[in-house]
Amino acid sequence: MTSILRTGPAARLGALLLLVGPLVSWAAELVTAAAWTSPRYAPLYNWVSHLGLPERETAFGQTADSPLAWVMNTGWVFYGAVLILGAVLLLDQRKGWRPIVLTALAVLSGVGVSLVGLVHGSTENLANGLAVFHFLGAQSVIVSGNVFALVAGVSARHLGLDRSREAPHHPRRSRSDRLRPVHGGRPRRHRVEHRPVRTLGDLPHHGRARTARRHPVDPAGGARGGRA
Repeated sequence: MTSILRTGPAARLGALLLLVGPLVSWAAELVTAAAWTSPRYAPLYNWVSHLGLPERETAFGQTADSPLAWVMNTGWVFYGAVLILGAVLLLDQRKGWRPIVLTALAVLSGVGVSLVGLVHGSTENLANGLAVFHFLGAQSVIVSGNVFALVAGVSARHLGLDRSREAPHHPRRSRSDRLRPVHGGRPRRHRVEHRPVRTLGDLPHHGRARTARRHPVDPAGGARGGRA
């Protein structure tokens, strides 16, 4: 299977950037959200775009006060830049349509998340019309990011993500193969011997003698020494 990944130091740098980018963005989001005091940031209620508002204001019916808005905006711009650079360095665009499509989706996603950090969704930008770039950037991240994941899943074998390569298939051995001699020897079989219950008549002579001394038998049909 032809790989669509590059090799060498540049490709390893690209893979590292693709790993570090989202981690930096998530760390910036946690730090910025923790700086909210009045009100407290609620991820299930507040818009994530409000983390990047540089001034306290009410937007979309929610009061936003983000003292570390620059941290969030820097994290978004950084994420977008390393996403584009990492995809260009790691994917080999000469290997067909798959790396070309993945690179194009990475560029769209990187430009979109950078626009979210550069153009705020504030009431001022809503009034002057610049907020449209903020919304377009956010939508491009959502759409292109999900399509990127789908195309990467379809191209798993070309990306070295095929699970069948990790564990080779071993065919099940038949009974004749299991009994086949190893290193020229005879096959070893474990046999279970079924021995019948032995009676007094089957015992050897010395065994019958010890049994008779222990339990003498009366010819009349009773056992002597026993209780009546």
